Amino acid sequence: MRKFISILGLLLLVSWIFHSCGKEPRFIGIKNAKIMGIQDSLLLFDLDYVAFNPNKVLTKLKSSTIDVYFKNQWVGNAKISEMVSLSANDTIALPVKCALSLNKLHSFYTELIAADSAVFELRGHNKIGISLLYVNNKVAQEIRLNTKSYFEDEVRRSLNANQAFTVENFSIVRMTGLNESEFEMKILIQNTLPIDYVLENMTLGFYPESGNENIATWQLQEPLLQKAMSETKLPVSVKVNHLNLLMSSKLSWLTSQSAKFKLIGMMKVNISGKTFEIPITDFVTLGM
Repeated sequence: MRKFISILGLLLLVSWIFHSCGKEPRFIGIKNAKIMGIQDSLLLFDLDYVAFNPNKVLTKLKSSTIDVYFKNQWVGNAKISEMVSLSANDTIALPVKCALSLNKLHSFYTELIAADSAVFELRGHNKIGISLLYVNNKVAQEIRLNTKSYFEDEVRRSLNANQAFTVENFSIVRMTGLNESEFEMKILIQNTLPIDYVLENMTLGFYPESGNENIATWQLQEPLLQKAMSETKLPVSVKVNHLNLLMSSKLSWLTSQSAKFKLIGMMKVNISGKTFEIPITDFVTLGM
């Protein structure tokens, strides 16, 4: 028992002497921050965590937690969960993987698209072991990430015509003459983004399912403000010439109980001065 107490006392004495003379490892900074891509609603980026050990003995970085903020709002984090050795009198650049939540950044999409890059603030602490003792070292630094193209891609994905554009109630309203009929339908425009946008223009061309000849066209008359997470139904009316329809369709259309048409067009959406062009391709069936 006395031997154990003596050994323990000796270790504590050595630790006290070292701690009195030793220096705390220093956090040098964050370097080489680089976006790696978007996956599962997370913006992933890598960085190098650089620290310096000024002591003549090995030091261990036990753990480190870094929170990422944008405009003082928490948007993601990074964590070093494995113990890392810092060589004596040496500087180490430790690769760290970080993740930002796109859901947390939703309300900032407008400014993230408007600027080429964005400034994020890193805050955190790490636990560093010196002999038998551990000290906490703060992390506080700003980094700049080139986020614009990634958020533009996210907007394009959300504006994909399969989600943003749906045709409803396609029908013949009436024959306006022996050679012409009027078709009507409603277009459901859905904004799945958390920000407003302006639908600058929309054009639609109507084609028989098996033909390449345009039989009717439609265009949005004036820009439309589409609120965040909302939907709008646009009434569409076009006149179709019977002769053009027959010339560009199969003869079976005359005896069939239904006819299919192909819609090809373009949506132009403006967000923060940036125009996104979203192609439209859809098929509709007209009951006869």
